[in-house]
Amino acid sequence: MPTEIPPLPPIEQAQTPQVSVDQLQNAIGFQESSGDYRAYNDYSYGKSNPALGKYQMLWTTLSEAAQRNNIDPPASQEEFLNDPRKQEQIADALFDEYIQQAYKDTDDLDTAIRMAAAAWYGGPGNMKNYDDDTPQGDYPSLRHYTRSVLQKYKRGGM
Repeated sequence: MPTEIPPLPPIEQAQTPQVSVDQLQNAIGFQESSGDYRAYNDYSYGKSNPALGKYQMLWTTLSEAAQRNNIDPPASQEEFLNDPRKQEQIADALFDEYIQQAYKDTDDLDTAIRMAAAAWYGGPGNMKNYDDDTPQGDYPSLRHYTRSVLQKYKRGGM
């Protein structure tokens, strides 16, 4: 007796492709610092709020994200730079937040990746501006940044 094959689900129930958090983190970590956990940049916001580590998280952003997600915040910038595990833990929480927010506005994989990258680069308020071509001061536009991240994502994060 032949095995019965169940019918396919209706199209509206088909799964939307999901962003790989690991792959997106790899793409942004490479984009921001070439994967350097000790990277330090105080150019934009000064020594009190530098961009730190592999993902170039602002000191204030990473501290708030740690507290919001019940993660022990680092006691100092130096401690954070010397703790790759902590960097990954806080980045995981932020990327999860940004991806969930992006999927509230789109079910397109490429757009969700670019929206999450825009939030990472310019803050959550810039998520919908992922295709804005206005330069960010001395830095590239959101369009340039998010397209570059998407290309790295599609190459497996590099």
